[in-house]
Amino acid sequence: MSKAKGYWTLLICFLLEGGFGQSLQAGDIQEIQNRGSIRIGVKNNLPLMGFLAQDGTLKGYEIDLSKKLVQTIWGDRLKIEFVPLKNRDRLSAVVNEEVDLAIANLRRTDSRSRIVRFSQPYLNSYTTFIGQNPLQSNQNVCSAKIGNEER
Repeated sequence: MSKAKGYWTLLICFLLEGGFGQSLQAGDIQEIQNRGSIRIGVKNNLPLMGFLAQDGTLKGYEIDLSKKLVQTIWGDRLKIEFVPLKNRDRLSAVVNEEVDLAIANLRRTDSRSRIVRFSQPYLNSYTTFIGQNPLQSNQNVCSAKIGNEER
C-alpha cells in the first residue's frame, strides 16, 4: 500500500460480493449471463482513456480494455452496456449494483478497499506539476495557484 502512495492508479473495481476470479459468486455470473449483457461503468470525458467520439460512440483505452476483458472471458455471448459515470459516482454505482463493474482512474485507499474490491493495476499514472516558473521549494508550492478541470 505504501508503495502506491502518491500515485494515481487506474483500477477495475468490483463489488465485495462480486469481484472477479475466485471472489465472483456463481449467482452473479449467472445473473449477468441470463441478462445477456454486462454493465460497465466508464468515463466519457477523458480523452484517450474514455471519451465520446464525434460519431456518438465511446472510444478510448478503457473502452478497448473493457471490450477485450469481456471478449476474453465470455467471447461474443455478452453485449456490453457502457454506463458513463462521473468521478463522484463510480463507487456508489458499483456498491448500488447500477453497474457490474467499473473501470476507472481511481486511487486505492483503505476506506475504499472496505467497500469495493480492486483488481491489480493495469496502468500507472504519475501526477506532475508544470508551470512557467519553477517550483523551488515547498513554500513555492503552498503559495502557487494550481487548477484542476474536470470535463
